[in-house]
Amino acid sequence: MGIGFTELLVGLLILLVVFVVFLVLRGFFCWYWKINRILALLEKIEAKLPADDEQLAPGVTNSE
Repeated sequence: MGIGFTELLVGLLILLVVFVVFLVLRGFFCWYWKINRILALLEKIEAKLPADDEQLAPGVTNSE
């Protein structure tokens, strides 16, 4: 016997609730561990770093 409309609707509703709970918890943990602030600070640091290898000190090589 196939899956009925009611079972499909309940399954989709459960999936939606799980997704919303995931988004709420993700937002909470990003706030709690200050992930967004850390990311913004790292982007500011990266913007201040030299863009080219020619700005490196003589004898220093880029390991990447």
